[in-house]
Amino acid sequence: TIGAGGAGGGGNGGTWNGSTSAISSATAGTTNTGGGGGAGQNGGKGVAIFAYDSGSFSGTGGIKSAREDGYVVHTFNNSGTLAIAGAGEKTIIPSQHFNVLSITAPGSSGTSTQVTGLSFRPDLVWMLPRNQAYYIRVSDSVRGVDKALYLDRPDDENNVSSNDVYSVLSFNSNGFNYRDHSQASVTFVVPCWKAGGTAVTNEDGTIESSVSANTTAGFSIVAWTGNGSSGATIGHGLGVTPNFAFAKSRNSATNWPAVNFDLQTGGQLNTSQVFSNGNYTAYYAAQPSSTVLTLGSNGATNGNTNTYVAYVFSEVEGYSKFGQYTGNGDNFGAFIYTGFKVQFLLIKRTTTESWILADTKRNSLTGRESPADAYLLANTNALESTGIEYDMLSNGFKFRTTSQNENGATYIYLAFAESPFKNSRGR
Repeated sequence: TIGAGGAGGGGNGGTWNGSTSAISSATAGTTNTGGGGGAGQNGGKGVAIFAYDSGSFSGTGGIKSAREDGYVVHTFNNSGTLAIAGAGEKTIIPSQHFNVLSITAPGSSGTSTQVTGLSFRPDLVWMLPRNQAYYIRVSDSVRGVDKALYLDRPDDENNVSSNDVYSVLSFNSNGFNYRDHSQASVTFVVPCWKAGGTAVTNEDGTIESSVSANTTAGFSIVAWTGNGSSGATIGHGLGVTPNFAFAKSRNSATNWPAVNFDLQTGGQLNTSQVFSNGNYTAYYAAQPSSTVLTLGSNGATNGNTNTYVAYVFSEVEGYSKFGQYTGNGDNFGAFIYTGFKVQFLLIKRTTTESWILADTKRNSLTGRESPADAYLLANTNALESTGIEYDMLSNGFKFRTTSQNENGATYIYLAFAESPFKNSRGR
């Protein structure tokens, strides 16, 4: 609590007049003294300035203003109170953990090219080309720099070349550097996630794993070596039961298992494979816990001596949502509530259709963020297309055509926030 200023101290005492005339005029038996000092000035009023997450703190008194990153700047000029919110009341600021960048590569072959614009050091970066049919590079800080996997292919790590173009060369405090290609003006959409930085050894499972975990945002990167034994477990570091995971063998040409743990259904990220319980149980022998994933014996997650990486997600209120919806075949669309303004969507019909990737950074409808219609296919290197009209709303999303909204069809989705519902401008 900031209080008012205190009272001023007394003034300095007067100066003794030591001149000859003063002494000669002094009356015997009396004391000659200087005049007293004037009253001191009152102390200045207390001033304190705080920047804080409005979901974690609340302030009364003073002057408040909002910052672009979602924080509140609160100036107390005299008195006021800044209180810490109760347990469970914290609201995550999405831009500190996830963001989507839109970039254009300059076409300087082999050059380390810097990308900025993030408010965090990324640990997972997807480079999705929009106007050229290049592979989709995936880089993460646990496997290390210059070690690309390919979202749209089963290839092992760095299969294209040891000096692969568009591979991340460094993870920086506000972005990353990548190796450029000779092709000029290649445009990319680049989703970036923050995990926990440098990986630590995790011994929660029967197989030791290396884990970089961001428990605030419900995301971890897990690396391990398989043993081929169904029922083997690996620690994931989240401290809560995860909802979704992608995995990939690093040293063998296997597909990308993609599973929703809540729905006990799975498919493949790099193909249009049907989502089913049978696929799910091939990859994972049991439901996950708050500490471990239980692997099957399938070579896509647990081949003996094969090395793997997994990207594991748990839902965080106001930040991420993983689930399914049923289309209604109406141009007005089925509304899917997420509790936040959606920035990024990854959607897969449970039958044999491609993965659709949509976000608020790309939009062919000039001047309108919602509805939008630009999309990519995450399981192919097809060029960006338009025509699937969708609304990114303050508290969810909906499709404005029958695409991704066919009557009675079931769709799996992953959604990440631009801002929590309470901080969103209504649409």
